[in-house]
Amino acid sequence: MTDPAKYWPGGIPDDIRCDPEPFEGDIGEEMKGWQLFLEETAIGRDEVSDTEEVDENFGVTQRRRLVTQWARMSQEKRDSYQSRAPFRPPFNLIRWYPREKLADPRCGWSDKIAWEPSMVCITATAATAAAAEEGSPPLSPRDAALWAKQRILGYGLGSHRAGENFLTLHDAEHGVGVAVPNAADDEHTTVTPHNFLRWSQLEAADFDRMFMTPRGTVLFTGNWGILFVDREALDKGPALLCALENNGAVSISHRVWAFTLKSEWYPDRNDAERILQENHLISRVGYAYKANMEKGILEFLDEFQRFIGGEPELWRYLIERCAPGYLEVEEAGRGMAYGYDHSRFRTQAELCELREPGGLPMSYEMMELLCKPAGGLCKSLREAREKGLI
Repeated sequence: MTDPAKYWPGGIPDDIRCDPEPFEGDIGEEMKGWQLFLEETAIGRDEVSDTEEVDENFGVTQRRRLVTQWARMSQEKRDSYQSRAPFRPPFNLIRWYPREKLADPRCGWSDKIAWEPSMVCITATAATAAAAEEGSPPLSPRDAALWAKQRILGYGLGSHRAGENFLTLHDAEHGVGVAVPNAADDEHTTVTPHNFLRWSQLEAADFDRMFMTPRGTVLFTGNWGILFVDREALDKGPALLCALENNGAVSISHRVWAFTLKSEWYPDRNDAERILQENHLISRVGYAYKANMEKGILEFLDEFQRFIGGEPELWRYLIERCAPGYLEVEEAGRGMAYGYDHSRFRTQAELCELREPGGLPMSYEMMELLCKPAGGLCKSLREAREKGLI
């Protein structure tokens, strides 16, 4: 059964639609009528009569009801709310709504991937999710193995701060995950860049990241730039970096390799647009170079060494550091890490806390030297160990 905290039971109704155009005006002015409606209409758990059931989904169920009610309201009535509503300035960029009445003990969105995703695989279907073994991503075995390679490339293995120089790509807030569509939605059987915000925010009616307009349509707040791993990315390598508008539409997109982003990437729309418009290396590598993604990760890294940096011994060390046991599983699968436990991928926070066998954190300065050409102090990780530097 589909979890009602994450997915709209029966699918999102057809008459609840995203606005056809991105909104460029004052968000506070645009949503003030909606805010007044919520203030006057939402009820708290303590206001529900004893005969009515209040369960853990009380908040999300009410939010969906309010969205539906506003979307189906007459334009005249919506205009009346808009005309008498006060302007409510944001507090630390957070827009007001009656959270004490509408919040959940758990957030459907955070259960899906993370508060703000940076890299999302979108090849899952309801069928692959149902068939996936416990502990495995909701993908076919082949796709799960290819997705693991994409995740490893996202760590920035040519960087002396592997796993950290890709900023928050693998941490708890700007996360990595697989988008599984609503099994009850026959129209949207897969998640795409164009319907991603509909899936991630509207399904759970997340009022922290969406609101209803005076026209009865949906707009999203936040600043969305996401690296989508679609079918082409799994098969050939370059993923689709997209900047999303506040109506969910894709404003700009380009094929890029995850490893070309490194420290230049921060998962928001402005940064995605900057990278795609200014960085010619990313565009050139993304379009000109494809790969056989079923080959082993070390063979792949060697082929792209001029773009990634580093050397084989360093790569082995960093892969084990970021994804313990991956290389062993991949070797058994002859280039494909079938059945690798994705919970073993380490987050940025875990990597920052990671200690070397001697009890000290990894020396960033030493790793930087190792990533330099042969003229550096050490030509390999082994040499650095022999000199007692790490």
